[in-house]
Amino acid sequence: MLKDDKCFILKDDQYLEKNLKCLITGELLDKNELNNFNIIKLNCGHYFKYNIFIKSFNIMNKDINSYYKCPYCLSNINNVPIIIKKNT
Repeated sequence: MLKDDKCFILKDDQYLEKNLKCLITGELLDKNELNNFNIIKLNCGHYFKYNIFIKSFNIMNKDINSYYKCPYCLSNINNVPIIIKKNT
């Protein structure tokens, strides 16, 4: 698993490994999720479905004194990207 210094949304399959699963839902992360910008890689190296990760992130960090943690390994995370979608 690759560690990085930042969190980012996957935009191409360069980082998408074969049989990669969301560690919250256990579902496979595939090209469909990639094309919808719905895969996030954290700086600890773990991958999640973005929409599921954000729900977990909000639950885990609702206390002002909370630290940003990976929901899988509890490593500190930084710079979580936010996706703003327009209603069409």
